[in-house]
Amino acid sequence: MNTNPKEDDTFYDDMDKSRIHNSCCSCYSLIVLFIISTVLICFGVGWIYWKVTREIKIPNFSSKIANLNELKTRISDSLKTSNDQIEIPLREAEFNYLIGEGFSFGNFLFQNPQAVIDNDKITIYADLVKPLNAKVKFTTIPVANKGRVEFPVSEFDAGNMKISGFILNQFSPMLSQFISSKLELFYNFVYVDNVRLEQSKIIIIGKGK
Repeated sequence: MNTNPKEDDTFYDDMDKSRIHNSCCSCYSLIVLFIISTVLICFGVGWIYWKVTREIKIPNFSSKIANLNELKTRISDSLKTSNDQIEIPLREAEFNYLIGEGFSFGNFLFQNPQAVIDNDKITIYADLVKPLNAKVKFTTIPVANKGRVEFPVSEFDAGNMKISGFILNQFSPMLSQFISSKLELFYNFVYVDNVRLEQSKIIIIGKGK
């Protein structure tokens, strides 16, 4: 079969040009995709930062000063007057005194925690100072477990953003452990069977050790 060398050269030249063109188009598409992705990521990070750093409406906290000697006396008197189940109130000001030093989880540092105790929940407000500045709010409903009180977090707000899913699941046990550790004053004398909330009070229910 006779072929024309010039025609063959033209055919392969066209194929090379087509490959170069397609390669350029692919590179251009990748560059455009990268730019769009970068813009969206920057926008998303900026939006999250804006939401997190918004102010949270903070209530007026009680100005009552806690007296831990009074709390110790209350625990002692309860143990003396009952050999059965006892109920010891932990007042809001006392609770705030116990948790007042702040807490940290990994790279997160929280300061100035203040709690508001209602009949159905405890709301803890705090200042997040690391890795950024923000007002945060935790909502918890305490439960008794194995002689101690746990404080699982049901809601976590940072600024105007509700935190859920993986992050909430990570913070909940750490915050619960921190608060629970501040009630050693009770655990030394009382095995906690139950816990009840009243306005401005946590009622610790249990038996003396």
